[in-house]
Amino acid sequence: MFETEKLKLEKCPFCGGELKKGKIEVTDSKSLFNTASFVNFVPEEDDGKFVKKNAVSLRQNADGYYCDECVQFFGLFDRRY
Repeated sequence: MFETEKLKLEKCPFCGGELKKGKIEVTDSKSLFNTASFVNFVPEEDDGKFVKKNAVSLRQNADGYYCDECVQFFGLFDRRY
């Protein structure tokens, strides 16, 4: 079940369909005023709050899995320190 100390997903946890392995890449968001690219995990208790004190910054690229059956994707992001 584990692959190089990371979880290896084979079946979709929603529908049981076969998952395709790949990468999830976060690209820059550019506007007239700024350029930003962030990936954060925000726990449910902080969702919708202005100050998200329990949020965790994640690396911008991750191992990814995609399910053609239910059109869901999953990412295994490392924490950014």
